[in-house]
Order: sequence, then structure tokens, then C-alpha cells
Amino acid sequence: MRTRHERKVELISAEGEKQRALQAANRPPEAICGCTHHLAKHDKQGKCHEVVQTPTAWDGDKKPLSYEARPCNCQQYIGPRPLETLYAEDIVDLS
Repeated sequence: MRTRHERKVELISAEGEKQRALQAANRPPEAICGCTHHLAKHDKQGKCHEVVQTPTAWDGDKKPLSYEARPCNCQQYIGPRPLETLYAEDIVDLS
């Protein structure tokens, strides 16, 4: 009886994982750059305008002790580009 219950729970969890995987596969890619910031944080030239916490002091074990807010040093957006919205006229038979 216990083995049947455990197997049923495994089947239910596997079905849930399958549904999550299918939903993730149907989503478009996120516009996230290598610097982990969204496309919206980059200008037209690709320069990042987000502020990040940068360590400024370390202890003897090389662990950061204090941080300072600085601009992100990402030079260019390298994430996926969203597809442009295009309008196409209906094809008309000219004959």
C-alpha cells in the first residue's frame, strides 16, 4: 500500500514538472543582458544605465566588507533582441 502511494505521488509531481516545462518552452526569451540587467535598462547604443553595488573593502579572507553604488560597467547589450512588429499589406491578385 505504501509503495503504491509513493508511486502515485511521484507520478503527480512528474506531471506537474512536465506542465511547468511546457509553459517555460512556450514563453519568449527574456531580454536579459550578460550583466543581468533587462533591455529596458540599456540605451539605443547598448550602454547600461543601472546602478550596481560594488565592493570597496575586503577582509583577510578576501570577503567584501563594504559596498559602494556605481554605474554598471556593461559596454553593450548582448542579450536577445525582441522581434520588431511589422505590418504587411494583404496580397492582391493583379491579374
